[in-house]
Amino acid sequence: MLRALFHHADQLLTQYRSFWQMRPFHIRQFRECSQLPESLLSKLTKLDQKEFEQLSQNSEASKQWLQPWLPCLDDIGLLEKRIQGMSQQSNSFARIADVDNSVLSDYQEPVCIKYLSSGIPGRKWQQIELVTEYLPAANSPSKQKLLEWCAGKGHLGRLLSIRKGYEVTSLEWQHSLCIQGEALIHQQKKRYPQLQQRMQQGDALSNDVSRLLNQHNTAVALHACGDLHTHLISQCCNSAQAIKQLAVAPCCYHLTADDIYQPLSKAGQGSLLRLDRQDLKIPLQETVTGGQRVSRLRDIELHWRLSFDFLRQSLTGETHYKPLPAFPKKLLSGGFKEFVHWALINRELLSDDHDSDNLPFNEREMSQALTEGAEKLLMVRKLEWLQSYFRRLLEIWLVADRALSLEEAGFHVELYQFCDKAVSPRNLLILARR
Repeated sequence: MLRALFHHADQLLTQYRSFWQMRPFHIRQFRECSQLPESLLSKLTKLDQKEFEQLSQNSEASKQWLQPWLPCLDDIGLLEKRIQGMSQQSNSFARIADVDNSVLSDYQEPVCIKYLSSGIPGRKWQQIELVTEYLPAANSPSKQKLLEWCAGKGHLGRLLSIRKGYEVTSLEWQHSLCIQGEALIHQQKKRYPQLQQRMQQGDALSNDVSRLLNQHNTAVALHACGDLHTHLISQCCNSAQAIKQLAVAPCCYHLTADDIYQPLSKAGQGSLLRLDRQDLKIPLQETVTGGQRVSRLRDIELHWRLSFDFLRQSLTGETHYKPLPAFPKKLLSGGFKEFVHWALINRELLSDDHDSDNLPFNEREMSQALTEGAEKLLMVRKLEWLQSYFRRLLEIWLVADRALSLEEAGFHVELYQFCDKAVSPRNLLILARR
């Protein structure tokens, strides 16, 4: 099932890579997209902003509009539904686990579990609760030892100890988070005496983690980024490791030391796809957090970034897009002129003490840049719209590659969608057991 899922995703991504493996911000005009069908580019060019917004916000109309060029959309939808179907079934991972139900009475969920959620954002707490449901209760009377990977303040580990009966070590690199986690353990132990948890400061990428993993038989990682979760998976694939149960919800695939993605599984290594960090960012382009104000500020930011780049190119003679780094969002509450002043200093095109009233552009030039930036943004939106139909497919490919590496190492592996997209778009969960 898992291998078939991966190969189906791989076939679709390879066949249609011209529709998603591109850099919309670095494309100046549609005619540069020579890898895309000319008839599609012609129709995209003719869509004005209002028409495009109406089309892109109607999923059925979008699918029908794109059908001549993307007949694969039904197949992509079926792959997503297969994972959703697996998640709606009873959790065999927990059901099959070797649990002695006659001795679990000491580890029933506390009535007032809500006290554990204090100070945790609502969506984050929902994610923690839902992931917990996928792990079986620990065997009793000798509790299973669980390592919480990249634990933050140890919220997930606390709930797993109280609700499931694990003896938890919460590994976290930041000293300040370990201190806060220890304070929470001390505080919650008064209310939940069954809590068994300790914080341990350490680097999840260091050589010491192998020894630490060997002291536990279960490991969990909720949204550990990039190399942090792949390193855990690779460690657990070692047959000498003591880990018998593993639960990983991957995140931030692009945060890796490798310039080109190195597949973990043999199936992935046999793929024709070659992914760089920009490709690995594609699944992360969909977000569900924030409201209208956040969305409006993002639109302004993208518009101003693109508009400034036209000014920068006119000043330097360069013809390629050069992204600006992240900046304080309060900069967007001023005017475009103030933004240009900051950006010129950041690009070392002005000195720090240069007056914002004396920029190397006049009002007409900046107005023209804003017009060109708006036109470029509409083109970028259209290309990102094409990419959006492959975001989830690429994420399924990446997560299935991780899952298959565990299967190839002898684990029984299951893949779930552990929460709704509204709770977190990074909602794929790998469950593995020996």
